[in-house]
Amino acid sequence: MVLFGLFFVQQVLLNGMGVLLFRLIYQERRFKGIGARILEYVFFVVFCCLTAWNICQALVSTGGITVFIVAFSVYMWLFTQSSLIKTLAWNCFYFFGLELVKFIYLLINGLYTDRGIKEVNYGTHNWADLIVCYLLVFLILLSYRLLKCSKGEFLHIVFEEYNLLFLFVGVLELCIIVYLMRLSLYKMDNKIIFPFFIFICFLVVSNLFLFFLIQLQMLKKEKQNFVVQQNLKEKQYIMLKEKYIDGNKKLHERKHELRFLLNCFLNEEFEEGKRYIENLLDVTINQQKMKIWTGNEDVDFLISYEQKKMDENGIQFELYTDVYEIPIDSADLYIIAGNLLDNAIEASVKCEMKNRWISLELLTVNQMILIRVKNSSQRIPKRINGRFNSDKENTEIHGWGLENVKQVIQKYDGIIDINYDESSFEVSVVVSKEGGDKDEEGRNESGRKYSGGT
Repeated sequence: MVLFGLFFVQQVLLNGMGVLLFRLIYQERRFKGIGARILEYVFFVVFCCLTAWNICQALVSTGGITVFIVAFSVYMWLFTQSSLIKTLAWNCFYFFGLELVKFIYLLINGLYTDRGIKEVNYGTHNWADLIVCYLLVFLILLSYRLLKCSKGEFLHIVFEEYNLLFLFVGVLELCIIVYLMRLSLYKMDNKIIFPFFIFICFLVVSNLFLFFLIQLQMLKKEKQNFVVQQNLKEKQYIMLKEKYIDGNKKLHERKHELRFLLNCFLNEEFEEGKRYIENLLDVTINQQKMKIWTGNEDVDFLISYEQKKMDENGIQFELYTDVYEIPIDSADLYIIAGNLLDNAIEASVKCEMKNRWISLELLTVNQMILIRVKNSSQRIPKRINGRFNSDKENTEIHGWGLENVKQVIQKYDGIIDINYDESSFEVSVVVSKEGGDKDEEGRNESGRKYSGGT
């Protein structure tokens, strides 16, 4: 009874780690009510009881684990935002992999004690079997920790792209277990050594291949981040250059204006000078009305640049701001707002001229900033490998704008909410310097609203 209890705890940990690792790939739940959460936990406990009973009968059970994988895949499909084939692929790879590791222990035990698999696998199990199972739990916990800290995002990318390969590897693991089990069912002999060596090589190579895929995705991400940073620097350079040229132009205009006013003063043409000054004031006031003004130079700089592109493409633009002190780095603000506005412009220009519009909301309160961008769209956006896909030719570069936004948000422990339909697309982002409470209650509504267009 004590062994059953310990095996039950071990199965809770192994099954739970399988779910947690899968949640690194698909974090969203299908149902969010408290009733669904309770039902999820009840089914999980039932599965753990059944697998604990099964492992007490046989440390490695190909038939029992196959039935469990199918049932557990349906369970995970019901309670996560994933397809059935993906949950099946993951569970085959994960649980058949665990069975393979336990089968290594059985083979070594059988070779050492000169017994067949049937004798060492079935019947009463001892504390050595339990220690091996808990060692397996420790290795899975360590893997989860490493993946969560550094490569969870890349595991998601790898699994989305190669989930059928995961399924193939899982089925191949099952075939290896069945083959080796038949060779060593009643007695261990030298015939088992070569297949056993092949099996070990396969296990090592498959794990190295998975590690290679994750590293490859990391390199792609680093390359893409480099391109984004270069684009950001190029955008800032263009904005600074335009501001410099505009400043020189205004300085040149002021020189001629002062000469004209001096000439009016010397010739005592005071009425002419007065009319010129009044006209100059009217022009200045009209220009200030059209200028984006939030009270923050960095924000004004960015929005002015993006609004110029909107004007060139006939996009109606609305801005609501209540910005005082930006709680995040200016570079991160440029990445978030710049990418969101670029994506909004890209989607809006595909609409008919009369349907082109973008709205931007910027609010700061209690060291938090809310950035909400909403734009017109002509269709529901496509998603490939778990991310929204760009229609530009170089999707290797351009399709990652929203992914970079998510990466910056993760840096500040922020939140992002995406809503879309056939005619609009909306992204809301909340980040804070401390990465603490994201509640938007107490927001100051004394903001300023700007409406502009072509």
